[in-house]
Amino acid sequence: MVPPPSALHPPRSSREVSLHSLSPRWAAEPGSWPADSDAVVPSSWGRLAAAVVFNATLLVVSAALFWWQSWKDNLPVPRPSWLPSVPLGQMIQLDHLAAHLSRNTADSISARPLGPDDQDWLHPGQATLFHFANPDCPCSKYMEEHVRELYKMFGDRLRFVAVLPSHDQTVYQSGVSGLFPHFRVVSDPEGMLARAMGVYATPTAVLLDEDYRLVYRGNYNQGRFCMTVSSQYARQAIEAFLEGRRDFQPPPQALSSIGCPLPMLQNQANRLAAARSSQTSLLALEEAR
Repeated sequence: MVPPPSALHPPRSSREVSLHSLSPRWAAEPGSWPADSDAVVPSSWGRLAAAVVFNATLLVVSAALFWWQSWKDNLPVPRPSWLPSVPLGQMIQLDHLAAHLSRNTADSISARPLGPDDQDWLHPGQATLFHFANPDCPCSKYMEEHVRELYKMFGDRLRFVAVLPSHDQTVYQSGVSGLFPHFRVVSDPEGMLARAMGVYATPTAVLLDEDYRLVYRGNYNQGRFCMTVSSQYARQAIEAFLEGRRDFQPPPQALSSIGCPLPMLQNQANRLAAARSSQTSLLALEEAR
């Protein structure tokens, strides 16, 4: 005797029935696909392909921007044609800048009285490394850790001075307390100290001997990260000087400044360009008459 269908297939609960009725037919019955499955599957693959293409494009663009910025940061900064040339071996006179630089330094720290230690770097007597820095310059920021390492290596034999291109109190205090706490820090907003040493970009290292003769002026490294020991030019110049090797000749790439133009020199260059343009326009008007 054949059992009734209800005995072979007991009735399911209402919950099972509702779930079964809601599930897709091809999910409930393997191997059976709906008539429009060809449209559904390519749509899923299309979204996946679009996501892959988008992420790959984003990666390529990010890599290109990083490469472009690295390439740009490694380009030499053009030397202003009007900037006086200061050759190696020349004596740097800073006494005439004492009042001007001291006033800027005092203004930047709420005009507190300057003691002897604040002005000792203005006068010869000790070999000194001047670090021209700019907190707004990416290359200068990348070099901060390396400069602090140089202080750890040579701070007992050299005087270190950080020169900032602004007399803004916030910038100055960040240099004193954060970036270079063991350095003399001076503000040079008008670029007088920079011009006296032939500096036109940051970061730049300037090494003066005990008589304040120019021993080295140039880059800290060929790149912006100072990772390659063989191209740490400022360190090599300091070591050669302290070891008495006066025949040290830095390679040409060490002497072409890499980084950011000093703001005050860039502003002056813009003013000169504007003046030349105005003069050219006046001459053109005169000729037109």
